[in-house]
Amino acid sequence: MAVLVWVMIAIALWHFAVLVPDRFWGGIIGAFVVAIAGGLIGGYLLPIPGLPADNPPGIDEAIFAAVGTVAALALSFAYGSRSAARDEHAAVMALVADANRPRARRLPRPAPRRPSPDAREPPRRARRRRARAPG
Repeated sequence: MAVLVWVMIAIALWHFAVLVPDRFWGGIIGAFVVAIAGGLIGGYLLPIPGLPADNPPGIDEAIFAAVGTVAALALSFAYGSRSAARDEHAAVMALVADANRPRARRLPRPAPRRPSPDAREPPRRARRRRARAPG
């Protein structure tokens, strides 16, 4: 019964993860997994390791699970923020390195070839002048 309390407390606290920026390691699904793991670990290890014999579990079982859940979510958020900042920094540095990279020198384009004057117009046929009769 105590394990059910630990998991339910973890899921209840996980719902508050939507109120902070999504920087959890693994996104919101990663936060869910980490919250449940933190609740189970916190509930099992605090105050003394082991499953409690009390049935029904007391309020202390819920508090210990909440401590483990919040600690696990905080660690997940810190790790995710750090890796996101590192990825963002790497992307910026790649852009800076790309901007400072020497470019291959482009050769100037050759001027367009202008067709010869004869090629622009069709060749003119020489007209023969008819001899006019005087008159």
